[in-house]
Amino acid sequence: MENLGLKIKMLRESFDMTQETFGKHINVSRGHIAFIENGGKVTSVLLKKICKQFKLKEDDFNKNIDEFEYFLTDKEYVNKYDEEEMMKLILKQKNEIEVLQSEVFYLKENNSLLKENNSYLKQQNELLIKNQNK
Repeated sequence: MENLGLKIKMLRESFDMTQETFGKHINVSRGHIAFIENGGKVTSVLLKKICKQFKLKEDDFNKNIDEFEYFLTDKEYVNKYDEEEMMKLILKQKNEIEVLQSEVFYLKENNSLLKENNSYLKQQNELLIKNQNK
């Protein structure tokens, strides 16, 4: 596949992703993405991950640069990806919200207990001071 690193960079940029964000989507480091974009080897396993994550076929990377660029801006591809990704993101964010709500509840409970504890300790401290002054 000719210019694979450049095509991967074009794909990443078409989604306005940093190398780090793109890497997180396919479980590789930012440095590895930089390596690939600069002409480094892409394993077939990694190419399959990219295709799966971004709803592509491996054959899409056989297009010449101009065809690939046009493909990335094609409304049908963009909308297909966006709808599926949006649903995934919505579900993920919903789960994250539920986790955060549960953490907030836990923190409020903890805060309440800490206030009670603090009040008790103040009373104990006042008693100690009174007993020392006698």
